[in-house]
Amino acid sequence: MTEILIDSAIYAGLDAKATKRKRPILERLAARHADLGQIQQTLTIGEADLDLARNLGIHEAAPIAELRRIIRNGAGTIIYFGHLFFRGDLVRLDFSVDLKT
Repeated sequence: MTEILIDSAIYAGLDAKATKRKRPILERLAARHADLGQIQQTLTIGEADLDLARNLGIHEAAPIAELRRIIRNGAGTIIYFGHLFFRGDLVRLDFSVDLKT
């Protein structure tokens, strides 16, 4: 279950064909070379309330992952806000750190 709010001027400039193919919004923003100055994400593992359980097709109090993502442009203006919920049985974290610099 996902709620995404995006700057209207940026959204208007996204490729309509890509929208129909349902490419992820971050992929479409990157392809457009949008000004992505800072991405902040917070992942919380919790329990589904009744509404989330119904929407995700799981039992109430089943584990869920909640991701809040905020993207700011280089000037610090929020251009994207995402509030995403995932079933707990579908969550995987994969981190990579480049220490060459």
